[in-house]
Amino acid sequence: MQAFHSQQKDYYLFVNSVRRLTGNLFALLSGEAASSALAFVITILLARRLTDEGFGRLAFVQAMMVYFTLFMDMGLSTFGAREIARNPERVNFFSGAIFSLRLILAVVVAIPFAMAVYFWPLSSEMRWLCWGSALGLFTQALNPEFAFQGKEKMSGISAWRVLVHGFQLLLVLALIIDRDQLRIVPLLRFAAEALTLVILAFWMLRRGLRPQIAWLPWHWRQFLKESMVMAASVVVIKLYYTFDTFMLGVLDRPEAVGWYQAAYKICLLFNGVTVLIQVAFAPYFSKFFLEPERMVKVISKYGLILTFLGGVTVIPLLILNKEIITLVYGASFIHAADSLVFLSLSLYGTFIYSIFMSPMLYSGRQKKYLFLLIVSTCINMILNVALIPFLSQIGAAIAVSISSLCLVMLSAYAYYQEYHDKNLLYIIAKIVLLSFSGYFCVHFLVGNPWMGSILFIALFSIIVILMNRDTIATVVDTFFAAGKKKDISL
Repeated sequence: MQAFHSQQKDYYLFVNSVRRLTGNLFALLSGEAASSALAFVITILLARRLTDEGFGRLAFVQAMMVYFTLFMDMGLSTFGAREIARNPERVNFFSGAIFSLRLILAVVVAIPFAMAVYFWPLSSEMRWLCWGSALGLFTQALNPEFAFQGKEKMSGISAWRVLVHGFQLLLVLALIIDRDQLRIVPLLRFAAEALTLVILAFWMLRRGLRPQIAWLPWHWRQFLKESMVMAASVVVIKLYYTFDTFMLGVLDRPEAVGWYQAAYKICLLFNGVTVLIQVAFAPYFSKFFLEPERMVKVISKYGLILTFLGGVTVIPLLILNKEIITLVYGASFIHAADSLVFLSLSLYGTFIYSIFMSPMLYSGRQKKYLFLLIVSTCINMILNVALIPFLSQIGAAIAVSISSLCLVMLSAYAYYQEYHDKNLLYIIAKIVLLSFSGYFCVHFLVGNPWMGSILFIALFSIIVILMNRDTIATVVDTFFAAGKKKDISL
């Protein structure tokens, strides 16, 4: 009888976990759909109104500011989300302490940076771009997304992103007319984030979240001791994603940066999906990291979702690269189409390596995570330095694609070493092979690229569902079996 009650309890815990995970995924995906659409509209408006040269200058400053933002955060967001997931009753303490520490780090970063910009021989326009971007460090220091993630309140993350992009879009529409307004673009982002913080502060208070700014030096030292490895990992992965833009800005003209960023922003629109799904699964990676069998089952669900989404997003991008660039940015950005091809391939790599890398970050294997990132980032940086002088933005895109493939192979091998699970690797390989087989069939047999993309998505989705019908049926059955004495394994 005791064993029966134990099984029944485990079953209901599983049902509640699946429902909570599904609800969080829905909140994240719906919010991301809205915020990504808004962000993409902002990108289109800025690219068209600022011209490729102005858009390239803005992209260069944004790539540079990524590193200052990382120093301000120091891995505290990931640390905070993990600790709050493990100790949800201490959400106010952890969030308040992290807000306080990040504000101090923002001051430490922003003031020397602002002074260096003043004395550095830059144009007035570039100085204003840098100073306006530096103000964003303070609003990012108060970004509450990590607290919402730890509490599994993913609607809060969606609210932050939708509101920020919504306010920014309104300001861009009202104030950015042409190239002459380039210098105020970062100020509009700062204003949008500040307005969002005010709204979310009231929202958090009504839900019992009351973090307070406090002087907690001893706790800060403990936090930083834990978060430094995470911070190093985040720094390396940001280097992985931004070094190409930075090197293009140094070695090539602003127009090349603008073309590359135009293609990159399209891929970034879909790359956000991997981040959101990781956010939804992160609490489960944190909870089950001491239970290998459960972890394998969770990672398998995670891997199936990401591999499928990689196919239905990347292959249409490969088929429609020229059509998408022309439709979104206009004929002046047509040089971005070739970059989009290789960046799309790297995007598929991102979907795949996220399956193996994300669990490392949230299960206490930060050092392995960091090592794999360092290796792939070094490959990326070497290839960028070697290829950009000869191939410009296409060389940067090729470098990212090759390093992404390397990270896929390294992380897959690390996963097999850890869990000795070949089944997930076979499933991923079959779906990837199916997607590229579909691409070649559509490319050579269907004349209209738009029709070919629709046909690919439909057939690919049907075949993947049929290939994995048992797994999908288990999840669906879980919802309809609630309240029944039925054994369902994860």
